[in-house]
Amino acid sequence: MLGAIIGDIAGSRFEWYNHKSKDFELLTMECKFTDDTVMSIAICEALMNSKRDNFTPTRLNSNNIEKSKSF
Repeated sequence: MLGAIIGDIAGSRFEWYNHKSKDFELLTMECKFTDDTVMSIAICEALMNSKRDNFTPTRLNSNNIEKSKSF
């Protein structure tokens, strides 16, 4: 999780501008977290706070999944 967040922050300044070189400063003042970090943290939190049997394939394919009450 930490590696994904650091990678998102380090790559944030290249999100809309492709950068092919491997020669760049890892973190600069231009770097910031993005929606990818926010969504990763939200998914991690939902998984950690849920009951284990809520994420079975049968339950995930069901149309009767209750909306999250975490917000």
